[in-house]
Amino acid sequence: MMPKLVSSLSIFLLLVSSTLISVVAPAGASPVDVFFNGPSQGSNSFGISLASAIDARDNFGVPILTPSQPLSVLGGRLSVELPPTSSLVLNPTRPTTSHNTAISNWQIENISGSVLSGASFLLFTHTTPYGVGSTTIEYDDANVGLRIDAADGWVIMRGESQGVDYYYPALLLDRAAANPDDGSLSVGERVTASIHYIVNEPMTGIRSNGRTNYYLPQLQLGFAQAVVIPEPGTALLLGLGLTLLAARRKRA
Repeated sequence: MMPKLVSSLSIFLLLVSSTLISVVAPAGASPVDVFFNGPSQGSNSFGISLASAIDARDNFGVPILTPSQPLSVLGGRLSVELPPTSSLVLNPTRPTTSHNTAISNWQIENISGSVLSGASFLLFTHTTPYGVGSTTIEYDDANVGLRIDAADGWVIMRGESQGVDYYYPALLLDRAAANPDDGSLSVGERVTASIHYIVNEPMTGIRSNGRTNYYLPQLQLGFAQAVVIPEPGTALLLGLGLTLLAARRKRA
């Protein structure tokens, strides 16, 4: 995946301190926090580091996948709808410490006009600064992360560009099928996903109308899709059948 191709959709959330409640972790969860500390290109770091990917795989069971198709931008495939600020969950409720977390329920819709067959993934690639009035909201990539959990369909997607490997947190969108390769998103189908931000630095706040609004990082998104590939035994039988067919035609 070319890092320059992943900025087709910018996502940011406005947090109002007076409307937030504390976080309660789900019982039995085994999440791992990963940060955008991957290889740098220009002023941005893309994905997570190899060490972080290996740690998530070996110690938390988050698989590392190499897709059968190149990673890409969202294009016209998916749209993402953010919740109103009143439905967000932030801890601490007034983000003045160096460690802040926020939970946001996104609505992701297939707008491609066709069925997305096989395992479709929403990629999280890096962060970018953005402006609010005269204030620039910018965070160090290495201080921005996501809390991911294999039990919730999270994986780490491997991409390659110009000889460099990149590892991106990615969320499987259709988890209804027992085998992800058999999954699909129908036209107009919507999926709800709980996205858990982490910001390991003080959040930027802007005072307005007697209260302070705190702003989350702007996340850049991408897309990955798996293609159903025959199992080795099936591929072998198919190849043998084609060989026999060619031999019969030659004899004829």
